[in-house]
Amino acid sequence: MKAASDNDTRTQYLSDCAIQSDSPTLLVRGLIHSSNERPGSAPGSDVTGTLAVMVRLQEPPQALVCVVDPKQEARLAEAFGGALFDPTIIADEEDAYAAMEAQLRKLVITDSLQFVKQLRALDSRDYLHILFFGSSSSETAALRRGADDCVSSQTSDAALVARLRGFRRICDLEVALHGALVQNKQLSTTDELTGLANRHFFATHWPRELETAARNKSTIAVAMCDIDHFKRINDTHGHATGDHVLREFSVRLQQNLRRGKDWVARLGGEEFAIVLSGVSAAQAMNIVEGIRTSIRSRPFDSPTTNIPMTASFGLCIADSTKTSDTDTCQRLLSIADKALYKSKRGGRDRVTAVRFKP
Repeated sequence: MKAASDNDTRTQYLSDCAIQSDSPTLLVRGLIHSSNERPGSAPGSDVTGTLAVMVRLQEPPQALVCVVDPKQEARLAEAFGGALFDPTIIADEEDAYAAMEAQLRKLVITDSLQFVKQLRALDSRDYLHILFFGSSSSETAALRRGADDCVSSQTSDAALVARLRGFRRICDLEVALHGALVQNKQLSTTDELTGLANRHFFATHWPRELETAARNKSTIAVAMCDIDHFKRINDTHGHATGDHVLREFSVRLQQNLRRGKDWVARLGGEEFAIVLSGVSAAQAMNIVEGIRTSIRSRPFDSPTTNIPMTASFGLCIADSTKTSDTDTCQRLLSIADKALYKSKRGGRDRVTAVRFKP
């Protein structure tokens, strides 16, 4: 019954979180509301609904109890269980601090002002919530040292559980929001099927590469790539096999690139763009030829059959660019694209290279 009740309560986390006036969760709520305030969107939809599901499926957050009194220690451990935290109890402050350095917990409850100060000085990307548990006379000192909130040791068990449940909602929201932001960033820059950069990433970073090349007066090259007769694979072997070929093709593309310098993006379907920075014309040609050779060197293994594959390439090499404006970005891509179609008209499985002259 307790677990079921908690699931019901979690669905309300996004609307009734216990938020302190100086809590970073104000930012959490602000981001949720601003994400939902879009024309035509219903209140409580989109981000809020997604986060509600993520909150409901999360495991109990970890907490640390570090207090002197053994009786209060046992009482807090029971309260944490009622608030559905996963608590670790360590009485010694040095041991507790070492445990936090090794693995950060989302919430710490302690009766030590010095420990509060030490915890707030911890270097961590995740926010740590600190609840000071002691006399009311020490509240101001605890807040000045970095505690998020204070609770009296005289507080009733029911009130203590309620306060911890409020912190539980805050912790759940932060974890869910962080996960949603990370996932959204990944989806906005990564092609889900191949794991390569996607079209949006290319549109954003290709102009930046060109700007860097213009500033450093260095050579830059871009190659457009197309898998030969890919539609025939889908029609003959099915889309599942086609997806398998695209994933394997992406692996072979990356194996021939210089780590940290070159990169490739999937523009859609079987079309890819390869960016080579700081290369000579000969180096650019060798890299792309190496990719072409690796594609045709051995058949692509699929769950049902082995499929010989080839690819066609159009390479545009710019020895220098005086500008990185939109027109230049598009001209280089257009040259590479025309070179690609020349390769396809010439019989496929080849590289056509063109020098760009500003």
